[in-house]
Amino acid sequence: MRKRRVCFWVVFLMVVVCRPLLSQTVITFGGHYWYAESDYKGDRFENIDISPGNMFGPYLNVRLGRFILGSSLFFGTFEWEDRSYSVAMDINRSDLNFSLGYAFAPRFNVFAAVKRLSLTGEMSGTFPDTDERVGRLEKEYKGLLYGAGVSGFLPFRRSRLFLFWSAAYLMGTVDGREEFAEEIDAPIRWDGEFETDITSLTVGVGYQIPSGLAVMVGYRADLSGEDNEETIHGVMATLAYTVR
Repeated sequence: MRKRRVCFWVVFLMVVVCRPLLSQTVITFGGHYWYAESDYKGDRFENIDISPGNMFGPYLNVRLGRFILGSSLFFGTFEWEDRSYSVAMDINRSDLNFSLGYAFAPRFNVFAAVKRLSLTGEMSGTFPDTDERVGRLEKEYKGLLYGAGVSGFLPFRRSRLFLFWSAAYLMGTVDGREEFAEEIDAPIRWDGEFETDITSLTVGVGYQIPSGLAVMVGYRADLSGEDNEETIHGVMATLAYTVR
């Protein structure tokens, strides 16, 4: 009997506390498309040509009063071509993002973020340094990055158009593995980890349709490493639907 009373009061308090938040719940979901170009600096990349990648992914935002829970996923493929060997490799990239934000003002948010970054690729071909024997090269980089950022939007007067923007900085450790194997010699393998950081900047314009649908087009740039050694940038389009 006592346990039932405790359970009753726990449920009652949860309803009392959560009811105001649930009454203010706003759910937004949709999909992204990012035409992403990659630029790498440094001597080791001077013979590497990287084709633009098409990155796709869903996203979901849940707003409970002033708190905002966010998640998104980007995945796509970039083609790397090494002119010194005349060989190419497809690099698969995925970015899984989670965030917890707080709206200090109706149009201004501050958030903490976590990113799961993954880069993998495999290539087989004939390399001149192996006396024309067939070789296989594998690359794999994965890591967790943590950080924070700000975001906001600004509606245009007497219009359904609005300006949106965001800026975030994340840092963390990436584990890397590269292996080269060919027909005769033993495989050459490298394993290691390194510190990295990403500054992510987005700005764009959106149009809100009365039904809850919104269309947004903007420009995004992710800058990584010392002196922005790696830059991924390009036009991004988003289609979103909001449920209140």
